[in-house]
Amino acid sequence: FLEVVEAAQKSREDLVGELYKRSKAAMAREDHEIAERSLEQTLEALALLQDNKKTRDLCIEAQTLLVSVLDRHQEKRQQLASRRVQLGDLLRDAGDFEKALTQYKKALELFEVCKI
Repeated sequence: FLEVVEAAQKSREDLVGELYKRSKAAMAREDHEIAERSLEQTLEALALLQDNKKTRDLCIEAQTLLVSVLDRHQEKRQQLASRRVQLGDLLRDAGDFEKALTQYKKALELFEVCKI
């Protein structure tokens, strides 16, 4: 049974790796729509992995990239604000309180602009 669980974990890790590579390639091509979708899929797949430092670090990296993609589009301010809160939560959980606070402040500014 343990072998099956380990194989499933490995398959998920491979999926996350491929999705993340796709999102970085899209960023390099400045194809923000594909990058956004791939990063969201990466984050969803990461949620299925066992929680460890490597997974948390990759989650922070992917969320940071997604924030940078959304930040380029004025019409996505509300989504950007929500993603900044999520990034702040990840940073807080990782113990990086200064960066977390920065993300929360930026999210609050966006929520105020959007009047949410």
